[in-house]
Amino acid sequence: MKAPTLTIVPGPREAEALLASALVHYERGDAAGAEALFRRVLSALPDHVLAIRGPAAALFRRDRKAEAAALLARAVELDPGSDEGWSNLGAARASLGQYDEAAAAYRRAIALRPDSAALYYALGRVHRSAGELEDAVAMFALAAGVDPSESKYERALGDALRAQGRPNDAAAAYRRAILLAPDRPEAAVALGALYRHLRKPDR
Repeated sequence: MKAPTLTIVPGPREAEALLASALVHYERGDAAGAEALFRRVLSALPDHVLAIRGPAAALFRRDRKAEAAALLARAVELDPGSDEGWSNLGAARASLGQYDEAAAAYRRAIALRPDSAALYYALGRVHRSAGELEDAVAMFALAAGVDPSESKYERALGDALRAQGRPNDAAAAYRRAILLAPDRPEAAVALGALYRHLRKPDR
């Protein structure tokens, strides 16, 4: 007769050690191993926010995004004051094409951290993916205003302005991006493509 399997539930001290080990596995690229360790912690401490975010990150890496989003939604219920938690949820929702939910999550993150250019940029990308160009332009402009040293915000603004049918404004944004990061070719390539498009005769 087979002996029954006993599951040892970790106490708080062991849980911290398991979390540390899980993070090591995750950083080494072992998402499955990390998830297993995180879930051992959750078995004992179901409201431990880090233990919830951990398997969510591992699941996301393994392309199980819906499961990751569900865990991240639980994490923000437990810790609604975490801008990182809302940002992670926004990213998960966006990856699933749930743009309204993603935008709502990013707006919660921005409300908690209004000085984060990265959050405005992320929200702008959600609006761009949803085809909401006016909102995308507004968010990319805010990102560039908060951090005027980052070229990718100006480049994203240029892309959105071009899609909106505002080539002159798009060109100005691309030129600002080039000045900020002359070693990055993306904005120069985009500006060149814009000029070539403008020179094409109407058919």
